[in-house]
Amino acid sequence: QIEVTDQQLNMAMSSLAARSKMPPKKFYAEAQKSGMIDNLREDLLLQNTLNFLKDNAAIEETDPEPEHCEVHSKTEAA
Repeated sequence: QIEVTDQQLNMAMSSLAARSKMPPKKFYAEAQKSGMIDNLREDLLLQNTLNFLKDNAAIEETDPEPEHCEVHSKTEAA
């Protein structure tokens, strides 16, 4: 199961707090009020999902089938 760890969320929150030049506790409180934490968790989940898919993708190269490919159908018909 793909999920976001508390450590990932805390690291992202700390990074955002540092960029905004706010104390982490104040930034966290503001983020909680605005719903930013839930949005950040969703963004991290998407990032984790994409990383999982990239790491586990099995790429298989195949030749296109002529009846489904106009370029190859024209070449072979000529």
